[in-house]
Amino acid sequence: MQFGIKAKQVAGVTLLIGLVVILLSCWYLSELAYVYLEETKAHADLVAGAIANRAFDVIRSGADPTTGLQRDEGLRSILLATAAYPKNVTYAAIVDLHGKAIAHSDPTYEGQELLAAADDLEVLLRAGAIAWADVARVLG
Repeated sequence: MQFGIKAKQVAGVTLLIGLVVILLSCWYLSELAYVYLEETKAHADLVAGAIANRAFDVIRSGADPTTGLQRDEGLRSILLATAAYPKNVTYAAIVDLHGKAIAHSDPTYEGQELLAAADDLEVLLRAGAIAWADVARVLG
């Protein structure tokens, strides 16, 4: 069966519009993943800054740093408040040089060695759209 010129034109325009829609959708999803990662980094930086400020105050007080960090109510409330953040901040902890949790948002993990830290979000933000799409698929 032969297609007429009109049928070929309709098929060509439809194909062109479909490709444009697919390309714009991919671009939109990569931008959405980038915004999500930036938001995650901002929340993590906010939590880390608050914890660091309070931890420095506790250490400057002159008490034993480990005991002081574990027993300080202000630091404990900041650690527990991480649950109030969106799902992209899962926990907060203060660890020693060997990866052992001194203070943790879940007190049952205190004293235990935590898994090795994941790569910095800056590395992921520079990785590109393919890596962002994979993160969006895993987290979404």
